[in-house]
Amino acid sequence: MSRDIAMSPGLDNCLMRQHPLSLISALLAACVMLGATLVGAEPESGAAGDGWLIQYEQAAEQSKQSKRPILAYFTGSDWCEWCAKFEKQVLETDVFKQWADEHVILLKLDFPKSRSQADEVKQQNMKLKEKYHVKGFPTVLFLDADGQVINRTGYRPGGPDAWIKHAEHLISPAGTKS
Repeated sequence: MSRDIAMSPGLDNCLMRQHPLSLISALLAACVMLGATLVGAEPESGAAGDGWLIQYEQAAEQSKQSKRPILAYFTGSDWCEWCAKFEKQVLETDVFKQWADEHVILLKLDFPKSRSQADEVKQQNMKLKEKYHVKGFPTVLFLDADGQVINRTGYRPGGPDAWIKHAEHLISPAGTKS
C-alpha cells in the first residue's frame, strides 16, 4: 500500500494503524469468496456459455422444437488434455460455432476434478455417462430429441472443417446407425 493512500483522509487511518492484519484478512477473504463465485459456480440458467447448455432436459426440449439433434459433449474440462485440444482446435472456432448454430443443439456434460459443480448437474452427468456407456473423454454423442443415440465420435485431427465434415456424415441418414 502506498503512503499516499494510507494517509488519505478518505480512509480510517486509525483502523489502518491498529488493525492492518484485520483489514488485509477481510480483503483476502472477499477476494477468495468472489473468486469461488466466479470460477466454481454453475450458471443458474442452465447454460455454460457460447451456446452450450448444461441441462439435458433443456437440450431435449430445444431439439424437439428445432428438429435438430443434440451434440452431447462429455468432457473433463479442467484435467483432460485431449478435451482441451479438441476445444481449442474445433469447438472454440468460429467455423464450428456457426455450423453448430445451424445444425445441432449443444450440450456440455462436464466432469471436472478441481472445479465445483451443482449437485443436480453432477448427478445428471453421471447418469448420462452410465446410460450411454461413456468410457473416455472427449466423447461426443449425437442424440435425437428422445435421447436415442444417432452416432458417436470424439476428437479427430484436421481442425474444424474436417471435424464438421465427419459430423455431418454421422448425422446424415446414410451415416446413422441402423
